Amino acid sequence: MSITVISLSSEIKDFKNDFEHYEKIKRVIDFTKLTDFRIFSNVEVLMYDGRRIEFSCCYTEYKGKKYITSIYNRESVLIYNYNINYDLIDYNDELEAENFMGNMKERGM
Repeated sequence: MSITVISLSSEIKDFKNDFEHYEKIKRVIDFTKLTDFRIFSNVEVLMYDGRRIEFSCCYTEYKGKKYITSIYNRESVLIYNYNINYDLIDYNDELEAENFMGNMKERGM
């Protein structure tokens, strides 16, 4: 008989790769005190210190990127709120596409 352990959590160091605007979030959360996080549903992320939930976060996904929109601490106090500027995201995507096409033309492609 063997036992298989499946972890549904990710290491906290991977958080910055999975979510946008990490730099803003780390201003309100001390990531050194957290061990892992788990995407609990398609709108909620739980952050843990060991087996204890420290933060509950709401997120949304837009154009394949995940954005934390609010963070609540253990006392259910809102400590972070982010309003997504969809127009700015679209504008930045357009600039990236234009820069890419400009670079392609410069290279004769």
